[in-house]
Amino acid sequence: MAIWSLGSIWIILVRLYPRYDDAEVLVPPHSRTKLTAPLAFNFSHQITELSFGPYYPSLENPLDNTISSTPHHFYKYQYYLSIVPTIYTDDASLLPLLQNVNDHKKGAHPAKSIFTSPHAIKTNQYAVTSQSHEIPENYVPGIFVKFDIEPITLTVAEEWGGFFPLVVRLVNVISGVMVAGGWCWQMFDWGLEVWGRKGRSRGGSMGVLGSFGGKEKMSFD
Repeated sequence: MAIWSLGSIWIILVRLYPRYDDAEVLVPPHSRTKLTAPLAFNFSHQITELSFGPYYPSLENPLDNTISSTPHHFYKYQYYLSIVPTIYTDDASLLPLLQNVNDHKKGAHPAKSIFTSPHAIKTNQYAVTSQSHEIPENYVPGIFVKFDIEPITLTVAEEWGGFFPLVVRLVNVISGVMVAGGWCWQMFDWGLEVWGRKGRSRGGSMGVLGSFGGKEKMSFD
């Protein structure tokens, strides 16, 4: 059974137990009665899709296609969602109009139908943090989703700059790679030069000592 309340979604397991007056009451699954033994249950789950509004291109919901499993019966999953209202458009020139319509009080703007057009979508996206742990038998297991709606609105505008701006960006990228490669080559060449100077200085000092030792031997003879 799913319970929806302000700011939260609870998915818990309950069972109907008969009463002496032919009525039925809801009792958590771990409660022991004279009529029925405790139920065997498990809250392992898979979330195929969890969204808060229409889908727009490139929208990725963090809980889509997630799997959580546990071998324990008394286990608690908690998800904390931060929902951000989002306006998506594929026409950047509509941004001022979309902002005015969204900020209009009571949604009575004459152009409010813009959000039902093919060029604009009013939806929501969210970020999530989660935690899960085993709980004692005197606690209620289940899946608990709590969410807050942020007091901001995010606007996403998709636009195509054209072929010429694309060429300019490619040239900038290639130029940057060539400049970085030139700096690396200069540093490498400088390192080789420094290493060669050290090697020549060591070889020259050894030659002086060898000639001095040779002259000293000859004079002794």
